[in-house]
Formats: sequence, structure tokens, C-alpha cells
Amino acid sequence: MQQPLKPFTLAAYSGVALPMAAMGMPIAVYLPRFYSEGLGLSLITVGLIFTLARVWDVVTDPAMGYLIDRFETRWGRRKHWIALAVPILVVSVYQVFIPSPEDVSGGYLLFWLIMLYVGYTMMAISHQSWGAELADSYDERTRLFGWREIFVIGGMTIVLALPALLESTGIDDQQSKVASMGWFCIILFPLLALPTLAFVPDKRSSGRSALSLKAQFS
Repeated sequence: MQQPLKPFTLAAYSGVALPMAAMGMPIAVYLPRFYSEGLGLSLITVGLIFTLARVWDVVTDPAMGYLIDRFETRWGRRKHWIALAVPILVVSVYQVFIPSPEDVSGGYLLFWLIMLYVGYTMMAISHQSWGAELADSYDERTRLFGWREIFVIGGMTIVLALPALLESTGIDDQQSKVASMGWFCIILFPLLALPTLAFVPDKRSSGRSALSLKAQFS
């Protein structure tokens, strides 16, 4: 029978969910308006780009899941994917949330949104699969994902509070508000991924075969 996971392990595993959740909220709530009203792209262009990027994410999710499940290293099955996702997310969050206005175009936004979704999918699938492998029993898995949800809610709450916090200091422009949310994620992705990678056990495959790519899409 599996020994209960220690609170430190639960926190180390769950921490990276905080910036993941914090990043997702502004994409839906703030960024479309920011790019249309603040950076001069037409509303139709922004809507089309965000739709295309989301469709790309949905279509490529099974392929990413297949790759993540198939390729492991001597460090385990999941750690290397999260380590790879962190720099992709840091760079793409910077480009999307803190762009130079003179560089912004439809192509710029589409490219960096797709890169952001690639990094997010890589991290999210690896993280959730890793959690399912960490906890064998129903009760322990419920406990693990309960901890994760605490960090998810914390990330969404904090990132939505940042604009109000800036307003209270007299900073009311949209660019600063979006940039504050971007910097929040940029700092926390590597900071909270480190304990995940350093202290959470990652088992190697026991030899079970992965689903084929065709089966992933079916």
C-alpha cells in the first residue's frame, strides 16, 4: 500500500499550477481587449487570431500527449517535459503580455500565442499525468488534486487582483496592468517549477505501451 504523500511533496507538486492558472485567466479576460484597444489591431483580427490559436491548441493536444507519454529520460517520464516547457512559457508570456508596440502585428500575435499554447500544453499534460502516477489510490489522488486546486484558485485570484492593486497606487493604464500579470507569471514559472523538478519523485515507465497517435485522436 502506498504511503501517504507528505505535505511538502504535495506543495512541491502543486506549486507550478499557480502560474499556469494565473496565465490562463488574462488570456481570456484581458488580452483580446488589450490588443484591440491598446495596440491597434482590429477587433476582427484579434478575435480570429485568438480563435485560430485555440483551435491549434485543441487539435495538437492529442499529438502532444502522445509525444509526452512516449519519450522518457533517465530522470523519469515527466520532469524533462516540464523543464522544457518553462523557458518556452517564460519567453512567450513576455512576448504576449509585454510586447513592444512597434513590433505588434497579426502575425506576431498569432506566432507567440501558438508558442504560449505549446508550452502550456506541454506543462499541463505532463503535470496532470504525473499527478495520476504519484497517487495510486482514489483517496490519495483526491488529496493530491485537492492541493493542486488550492494553487489553481490562488493563481486566478492573485492575478485578477493585480490590476486593482495597481489602480490603488495610481497606475491605471492598460499596458501596465497586463505587464504586471505577465511579470507575475514569468517570475513564478521557474521559481515554482524548481521544487517540482527537485523534490517530486518521477517514476520511469514500467513497460506499458503507449496509445498510438491514431488512438489519441479517435
